[in-house]
Amino acid sequence: MNLSNTLAYLIVNIFHIYLFFLAYRIFFGESRVGREMEFLAFAGFYAVNSFAFLAVGNPYLNLVTSVGPLVALTFIYSGRPGTKILRALFLCAASMLLESISLSILQLWSIDFKGNIGTVVNMMANMCLFSVEQMYRLAGPGKKEDGLRVEYWLAIIVLPVGSLVITMLVYGGGGYQAGLNLVIVTILIAMNVLAFRLYELLGKYYVSSYEQKMLQQQNEAYAHEIELIQKTDETARLLRHDMRNHASALQRLIGQEEYGEAMRYLEVFANDISRGSYADTGNPALDSILNYKLSVAETLGVKPAVEVTIPECLAIEPFDVSELLGNLLDNANEALANSQKKELEVRIWMDRGILYFHISNSYEGETQKAELNGREVYITRKDDKQLHGLGWQSIIRVVEKYHGMVETDDTGGKFTVDIMLYLT
Repeated sequence: MNLSNTLAYLIVNIFHIYLFFLAYRIFFGESRVGREMEFLAFAGFYAVNSFAFLAVGNPYLNLVTSVGPLVALTFIYSGRPGTKILRALFLCAASMLLESISLSILQLWSIDFKGNIGTVVNMMANMCLFSVEQMYRLAGPGKKEDGLRVEYWLAIIVLPVGSLVITMLVYGGGGYQAGLNLVIVTILIAMNVLAFRLYELLGKYYVSSYEQKMLQQQNEAYAHEIELIQKTDETARLLRHDMRNHASALQRLIGQEEYGEAMRYLEVFANDISRGSYADTGNPALDSILNYKLSVAETLGVKPAVEVTIPECLAIEPFDVSELLGNLLDNANEALANSQKKELEVRIWMDRGILYFHISNSYEGETQKAELNGREVYITRKDDKQLHGLGWQSIIRVVEKYHGMVETDDTGGKFTVDIMLYLT
């Protein structure tokens, strides 16, 4: 094997070992020994495997140095030993099968790769495995909420296939230049790895931005709840101070048998005490987010019709309550801001272990729908659709977490959402 072929093998083998690393992260998650030791373990695998191939070249030894280290590497991850070993063997078999298929296809085409068919075969097999891993990472089990875009599916196919075509052209073309071809293959591998890594980082950025938005919203809701409590306490102190005057006024009205006026006086009295608070269930997460979002609706000229009858303690995470109600009422307020009619109805109740949400608001214009994990959902009218589009995904995530159901209706100039969550 000449120098250019040796360098090509070493570069392609780095990509090959990297694919095993990705597969182990998919199968087993984070290692038990930390990232540095994990990196050293795979670097050792690369060194042993490359040395056996280049220095000895025995196919049986190559098989041993491929399968043996992969099995040994499973022990730096958590899980049942038998299951981990079976998955490692499955990964080895899949890799070898892809190499055999790639070799058979290239032999059928009768292209002269000038002694570099091994490099092309490895590139073809690795690109196929890379595409499968990317599909699984973002669309496999437990990834239902991610909702892959069409552009990403195209990237999964076009980038590896395009790289493979370029590899075949540079090695099978008429103007073979070993050094230039080596650089091209290196760039192609780096381009694929960095492109998908960039997509992954952008996805994490949007999720992180959304979580920060939710935490900020929750903090604002709690701050608003504290403000409401302070106002209520201040009102109560004033009422206690003026209680003698109120008692004298009521005594005079009753003494004059003006019972209607006395009742109206008591209604005003009660409204002064409870003003600004729509929910007082004793559940801090629900009360704060509901009161906060409905106070926002008030600034839009809305007089919400609210009915909340739930127990103080609910078997639901506070963050899930804030996420669900926050997004539902954000959508309602967004529609009300663009509607001449200002109608908003919110009903939340508990019945036999099932928590029900009914939110209905007036709207104008046409609703925009999209498909998400087999569900028809409504998408935002705001400019930042990538961030705000996570709202419906979050609603569905909470519904699915509690094995619930969601129904929507947009007829008659009203948009209605009905949700039920099983809490038992």
